[in-house]
Amino acid sequence: MSKMKVAVIGGSSWGGWIALKLLEAGLDVTVVEPGNAGHELSGSGGYSRIIRATYGGDATYAEMVSLAFREWQEYSQKWRTQLIQNTGQLWLFREAPNYARRSLPQMQQYGHVLEEWSIAEVRRRYPAFFLDDIRYAFFEPGAGFIAASDACLQVQQQVIK
Repeated sequence: MSKMKVAVIGGSSWGGWIALKLLEAGLDVTVVEPGNAGHELSGSGGYSRIIRATYGGDATYAEMVSLAFREWQEYSQKWRTQLIQNTGQLWLFREAPNYARRSLPQMQQYGHVLEEWSIAEVRRRYPAFFLDDIRYAFFEPGAGFIAASDACLQVQQQVIK
């Protein structure tokens, strides 16, 4: 019996990962991409993309981002390259931080951390920030960024292999 053949149109982030997963599942995959993976006009091109787990209590995003974090880390180890840069993300709020607080149950469910910081702590760590109108602050230590075009090229290279 022959393998199922699939064409994936677009080879940057979405298309590249779909192609990789289909190949890993044993399918015969052809990727059609008019430029290099991660080129400036692609949906995932450019220098970087933020990755975070704070999504205002949206259960779907919380589950998807947890899977994404896990897979970025697994593929980083497998390919021996640093795909995700965990820099942390500071969240600042003028009003009640409902978005951050609604995120906490799902973040805890998936093992992500969101620390509430005092404004004094933010001032100590980031003295150049203008914080006069900020009342609440949270720090997400696991958040960071992905070098988008580099990651797309890495996925493309794995698909070609």
